[in-house]
Amino acid sequence: MRVGGLAVVGNRYASEGEARHNLRVDQGIAAMAAGVFGVIGAAIGGAAAAWGARTGAERTARAAQQQVRDQATAEHAHWLRQQRLEAYEGFMRAYDSFARVATDALRAAEERGSRSERSGRDVQLAECLPSASEVEALGEQVRVMVERSARISVLGPSSVEECAAELTRAAGLEHQRYAAQREQRSDAPSQQGVAWDEVRSQTAHRERFLAAARQALGTRPDLRSAGQRHD
Repeated sequence: MRVGGLAVVGNRYASEGEARHNLRVDQGIAAMAAGVFGVIGAAIGGAAAAWGARTGAERTARAAQQQVRDQATAEHAHWLRQQRLEAYEGFMRAYDSFARVATDALRAAEERGSRSERSGRDVQLAECLPSASEVEALGEQVRVMVERSARISVLGPSSVEECAAELTRAAGLEHQRYAAQREQRSDAPSQQGVAWDEVRSQTAHRERFLAAARQALGTRPDLRSAGQRHD
């Protein structure tokens, strides 16, 4: 019986030892699993952090690029507006110089003809025409208008370009008519009414140019000068 009892006791000790061993094994496996999961979690967290940093950097880069593009666009728009303003003002100065010379020449010719009539003598054809120097001055102003109109054709827009071309053509036709009359010395008095019709036509062209210029600039700059013609 004692032997049997010892056997029972031995079996119990053996069972307890095996249980403790199994417990240690389970604890080791749990520790190892925790370590593995910790490494995996750290790797996932690192990857997520890297992805987040990369995404943030890309967003920042895109925002910076857009800002540069927006700034470049704004600077170009400002530059273009300034260039257009200078071109429009230069063209108007050229036309107004032409208008002053042409109007003064036409009025002087009329005054010469009136003086001859009041004096009772026949009106000479040359008296009803602008002088040679005045016609030459008109031609020079037309050439300046052509040059400055060409600059407007580069800077645009087409609405202003067309108005500048119309006004330049009108001034050129007036100059050509005066030059032809001085060469032919004929039909001058009957052309004075035509001259004032040209003045009115040019005034309308001028106003259209100013309206188109203001619209292109997006403001109402003072492009007027003292050269506006009146009959």
